[in-house]
Amino acid sequence: PYASLDTDAALSAMDVDAEDLVNPALFRLTSGMPLHELEAMVKETDGCERALIEEIRILEEAAGVGEADLTPRAAPVAAAAAAAATGDGADGAIAAGEGEAKMEVDGTAAASSLPAHFTNVEDMLASDLSAASGFYGVSALLGRLRNPLEMPLPPNSPALIAATGNKKGRKKGGGGGGGGTDKEAQRKEKDAALAKTRALLALEKDPSYTKVLDDNAPLLALCKRITNHRSSVVFRRPVNPREAPGYAERIVFPLDLSLVKKMVQAGMIRTFRELHERMGLICHNCVKYNGRESDYGGVTRDFEGYVDDSIILAVRTYNVNAERAAAAAAAAAAKTTEASAATAPVSAATSASVVGEGTAPPSDAAPAAASTAVETAAASAASAPPAPATSVAGDTAAAAAAATSTNTNAIEEKKV
Repeated sequence: PYASLDTDAALSAMDVDAEDLVNPALFRLTSGMPLHELEAMVKETDGCERALIEEIRILEEAAGVGEADLTPRAAPVAAAAAAAATGDGADGAIAAGEGEAKMEVDGTAAASSLPAHFTNVEDMLASDLSAASGFYGVSALLGRLRNPLEMPLPPNSPALIAATGNKKGRKKGGGGGGGGTDKEAQRKEKDAALAKTRALLALEKDPSYTKVLDDNAPLLALCKRITNHRSSVVFRRPVNPREAPGYAERIVFPLDLSLVKKMVQAGMIRTFRELHERMGLICHNCVKYNGRESDYGGVTRDFEGYVDDSIILAVRTYNVNAERAAAAAAAAAAKTTEASAATAPVSAATSASVVGEGTAPPSDAAPAAASTAVETAAASAASAPPAPATSVAGDTAAAAAAATSTNTNAIEEKKV
């Protein structure tokens, strides 16, 4: 869709399209997630949104833009705690204690708990975290977004510094350090990323993606392909709680590739979509525990990107094989029909021949046979030697009686 645009116009159009695709992409990432996890994220989202609004207000006041609102506001944590205590916060407010989240990197909690939002600009600029980092489920969901949909990281984020080589951040939609790359290369990269995002969203409309497979061989082959990828090493076995303190408390639904394979073998996963959702939960757990800015967050995005590519390829291959099988079946059916049509006239001719040779002659032949018998008798009488005179009358009567008997038999045969 961007072929007719110049590079700058195409990049701008891609940024607009990327913003439009964020919500559908987030909705896809939550597909198949356990209800308990979804409910926790809804609660976190409410608290995270209020924390971000508060930080925006502080930034606007510091920059002298907008109307300064110096009216003291209740902290999101306090408001949520009060709502939870009175029972008014059941529909979206964060649970008491969740708002006072612990900021962390690589799963290691900071020495002290930080509020859900910063209270001054200096702290915001100096920190390598953001308000969303304190809400683990929300941070995990945002951390799974990839170029060009990924959310900007804080200016001092180690992941951003490693990607860009500086602390100046990146351009909106830059895809993790694309600012130093050629614009044309950036255009091609974004175009390919948007095409992949659209392909992932289109999977929901493909019947093969949700079709229950009678044979689990395609799913097992897909599991093997994913497990053999270099980025899958950390996901092949269950997490050891002794090596990951607090993992069991934060991750309610642990999952790994070995368990997913067993679920496929047991018939608990029977569609490409179900397999895709389980792989997504593995990625969600990893980012939720380690943080989107961590090294493991980057590994997870790499791994999930490969999973998405493998799922798309598997569905397309399944469709191609199904089309080939249908074409082969149609060709075989057509060949069978042609063979049947070719043998039908031969069978009819053979049947007529059998009737002519093995059955009685038609009923019209009976009078002819009787006439032949009479003629034969007459010829025999004519060729016989002359009889004595005294017996002429008797012989004539006998001949008449024989002829009458022959005609009667012929009539009876005709009736039969």
